[in-house]
Amino acid sequence: AALAQLLASSENSSTRKDVDSVAFQKDLTVVEGYLDRSPTIEPAEMQKAVSVLCSWLRTREDFQREVCMLPVLRVVSRFLGQDQATEKIAIQKGLLSSLTEILRGCSDAAIVRTCLEVIATLSVVENSDTIISRLGTVPIIIELLRKHGEDKELLEDAVTTLAVMSKRTR
Repeated sequence: AALAQLLASSENSSTRKDVDSVAFQKDLTVVEGYLDRSPTIEPAEMQKAVSVLCSWLRTREDFQREVCMLPVLRVVSRFLGQDQATEKIAIQKGLLSSLTEILRGCSDAAIVRTCLEVIATLSVVENSDTIISRLGTVPIIIELLRKHGEDKELLEDAVTTLAVMSKRTR
């Protein structure tokens, strides 16, 4: 029920930018709690959730200060790495593009770290290297190393992401 409510809220809000962010954030928190207690979700549900949340991100990738940005990224991250079809949907829905765009303008370390985690997960999907190369994601991650030189955890995540990406990217 929590996931269904989140999907309904995010589908409604993906077409409007004036959504009730507090209510949507509450739905995200409920889903995160549900995932903590019961991490097994049917693949079809994961695919639907990722599809809807990727659409939500696409309409808001230039709004890094959006209060729901981090919870949406965390929920998407939780669904990835379990099912190849879900990861392919995320790529088809432009998640790599959204994440690269978010990284380009974001200074919030928590959002950056979550974006890096998702990029690392998606970078092993077949043909993702072509998309990552076209988007210029690697130079943006390198710039993050310079920009956030004091944040050791973020640096570790950036280096780990680059290491994971190195298998498929040039």
